[in-house]
Amino acid sequence: NEKFGNDYSDFPDIWLIKTDSQGNLIWEKTYGGSKSDYGYSVVQSTDGGFVVTGSTNKSEDFTKYLFILKTDSFGQEEWFKTYDSDEWSESTRNGLGYSIFEQNGDYIVLGRHEPYSLNEKFLSIKFNYQGEIVWKKVFDSGRLTDGIKLKNGGFLMTGYHDNSNSSIYLPISEDGNRLGGRTYQGGTVFVPLSIREDYFNTNEGRPIEVIGYNSLNSNDVTVKKLDGSFSSFFERSFPEPSTELGKSSFTNYGGGLVIFGENSEIGKRRQIWLFGTDPNFKYPNK
Repeated sequence: NEKFGNDYSDFPDIWLIKTDSQGNLIWEKTYGGSKSDYGYSVVQSTDGGFVVTGSTNKSEDFTKYLFILKTDSFGQEEWFKTYDSDEWSESTRNGLGYSIFEQNGDYIVLGRHEPYSLNEKFLSIKFNYQGEIVWKKVFDSGRLTDGIKLKNGGFLMTGYHDNSNSSIYLPISEDGNRLGGRTYQGGTVFVPLSIREDYFNTNEGRPIEVIGYNSLNSNDVTVKKLDGSFSSFFERSFPEPSTELGKSSFTNYGGGLVIFGENSEIGKRRQIWLFGTDPNFKYPNK
């Protein structure tokens, strides 16, 4: 924050960066107020600008509110809107937007909200191009960790629930209505952090690929593949490096995976890392 002249250097700001295709900086901007502001997801709007969602503190009680920020194509702020208890069917203590998608000039945000009962719930909201709420849907209890737009329409949210040791997969339609889903409950130790469709594997009907960690086994990075009913038909864990979290992945041209994550060994600073696997999801030469 000090780099950008923010007098409140103890509090983070939203940071938006644009680069060219080689990663060279074109511009960078920060946004937010005097409290903590976090940007979790960004999408390009139809007019060439950008729309960011996340959470912001706008009061002394450090309550988090879901926000939507709209910029022009140069990153200049056009509007910044927050949504508090007046917009919800029940009082909200924390609201966070985790994923945002453009939909015919409007925006779909997937996130979570935490009522005063401390029972977090999955959340989906549709906003128009001016940031006004079109509809809002609140779903089962759980802490959302990722949400994606499916190629055949609709969206998929994933997350977990600490109290029941459960992992959750919840699909919704383009109108925000629930379309079934699955919860693995009781004794489940897999925590999903990132999901995506496997576009390269059409023979298996575009399975869902999940990256997460096994909380009973040193937080080992774990890869799962789920079929159309969200049943796991493939799973592999990676014991190296130790005490790591898998955050994202993509398929490389050889058919294997490149997995991004975080290594947080005790007594050491956190490190960003990545590793590649062969087509059988094994370390090469091992």
